Amino acid sequence: MPICMSKKLFGIICPTCGVTRCLTNILSLNLIEAFKYHPSFFILIMYCGLLDIIYIINTIFKKKYCAKLYPSIGLVCVFFAIFIFQYIYRVYMIVTQNGYDFL
Repeated sequence: MPICMSKKLFGIICPTCGVTRCLTNILSLNLIEAFKYHPSFFILIMYCGLLDIIYIINTIFKKKYCAKLYPSIGLVCVFFAIFIFQYIYRVYMIVTQNGYDFL
């Protein structure tokens, strides 16, 4: 797997550290491992998959089911806040030696 250049140069992970391993595990259907490597990316992929399914259903039946799940500025802000919180938490856990030694 690729080495995180931010971790190598500065000793701290980048916000996207673990995405490649997360995606590899998703493709291998190792969902628990994928969630461990990058929880917010895992959630984003699952959300996009759900939107695809809803879009296909809406196209077939020519209806607007679950329209509130479609991307909006509110959902984008919530996801961005989760992404930032998760990054800060991961950095904290690494700095305090409480876990995340697999990154």
